[in-house]
Amino acid sequence: MANHEFTDKWKSGEAFVHQLAFDTFMIDWCYPNPKLPDGKELCDLLVVFDDKAIICQIENLKLKEWIAHNWKDVEKNLSQVAWANRQLFDLKTLIVLENSRRGKETFDPKKINRIINISILLWEEPLMPTSIYEEYKQNRIHVFDEPFSKIIFEELNTISDFVQYLVDEESFFDAIEKERTPLMIWGGEENLLSYYLLNDRSFESLINPKSWKPTMILVDGTLWEHIDSQDWYKQKKKDDEISFVWDNIIDCTHECWPWYEIIAQILAYENRFTRRILSKTYIDAHQFFAKDKEHNINVRYLASQDRSYVFLFTSWFSEQAYKNALQIHCEYAKLQFPQNNKIIWIHADKDPMDNSKYAFCYLEIDEFAEEQKQKIFENRKMTGNIPIWWKREIHEIEYNR
Repeated sequence: MANHEFTDKWKSGEAFVHQLAFDTFMIDWCYPNPKLPDGKELCDLLVVFDDKAIICQIENLKLKEWIAHNWKDVEKNLSQVAWANRQLFDLKTLIVLENSRRGKETFDPKKINRIINISILLWEEPLMPTSIYEEYKQNRIHVFDEPFSKIIFEELNTISDFVQYLVDEESFFDAIEKERTPLMIWGGEENLLSYYLLNDRSFESLINPKSWKPTMILVDGTLWEHIDSQDWYKQKKKDDEISFVWDNIIDCTHECWPWYEIIAQILAYENRFTRRILSKTYIDAHQFFAKDKEHNINVRYLASQDRSYVFLFTSWFSEQAYKNALQIHCEYAKLQFPQNNKIIWIHADKDPMDNSKYAFCYLEIDEFAEEQKQKIFENRKMTGNIPIWWKREIHEIEYNR
């Protein structure tokens, strides 16, 4: 292969991974090809989201005549990941990050509590299986082949789902290493991922079986093929389609200064299943209000983990009424879900198709004194007889098997 041909192949492979990452993590937190102060490239892709950093390095493998990978190429890629990790967290080299959405910002290693290292190996021809996990120079590195790269980025297509799987996988490897239990995975890592999905996103039943202690762990090489062909899995994919409404809302937060950073991250922390529930609630309220001829305001309250959402829809509001509604309904949400201090307020116009009028606000509200609670209830009553649902039961399961 001529040098320029291999360069083109490398660039197309890099673009392939960048696009998968953009679709999964959204462009806000992806930094392609970050540079050191001297202009040298740190890695192919750095993802920085809240207190998490994902280092990705991509290698297009040159194949030997017997269709086995060249270990030198693999080691080169692992070495680059380890070197990038050292630059960021040991040497604390000044790295200025830049992407098209956020502009320039300086990487702060003190904010990072979770580091995920990934080596991605790309090729065109069939290949002998590679290790899916390497300890290289005291760095834990996940190794993705080309087919699995596409599967994991598309299947675990939120930052929460993606990181949680890799964190759980690391704990799984720690456990079997501690017990010195051999692991054999037939086929690619997609079969280990399949086991994880089929067992409530957990490896617990492999690590700690109830009635016996394993001497070896074998993962069936047909698991992914089995899942991918099942009607319940196809239905899950169909059910998830509405969840991308939430992705669209996240995408609109980049204009909501000064709250962009915290609101975008909170919304993006929701995993794909939770986004499905949030999107259904949001769309249901919006469609109901669009048909409501009596009221010019509609409100829904919904709790998710340690945060509460206020969905507010209006047909027309004065600026003062708008501010009053913001305070009243966020405070009222705190009373309904007292365990949550984080309140995210999302306002939209009455027209469900008009996304240009989104507005966002973020509040942290501590406990109220009893006299404050009474005042909040009184303020809420003054808003009039408007449609409000805040204890709506949502019966939803991810996989209907």
